[in-house]
Amino acid sequence: MEPARQPSTQPDSSSSDQDHDENEEEGEYEMDSLNFHSLLESFFTEQKKNRNMVDVLVEIKRSLETHNRIMLKMYQHMSSSS
Repeated sequence: MEPARQPSTQPDSSSSDQDHDENEEEGEYEMDSLNFHSLLESFFTEQKKNRNMVDVLVEIKRSLETHNRIMLKMYQHMSSSS
């Protein structure tokens, strides 16, 4: 007598191929809808004030330069007083 055959636990290869094809199509659609301009716009635009991130970074740089000048003057004043 032949032993009873166990049901396969592996998915049917035809259904996995179909799922794989559907995932590839979805990925291609997402890539088509995403262009370089929208990518840059989403990463380099401040959402609240709709400013370019380069402008924000320049503003931060100026603020730090002002801060450094003030700190230098304070240091020079304190070191000359001692």
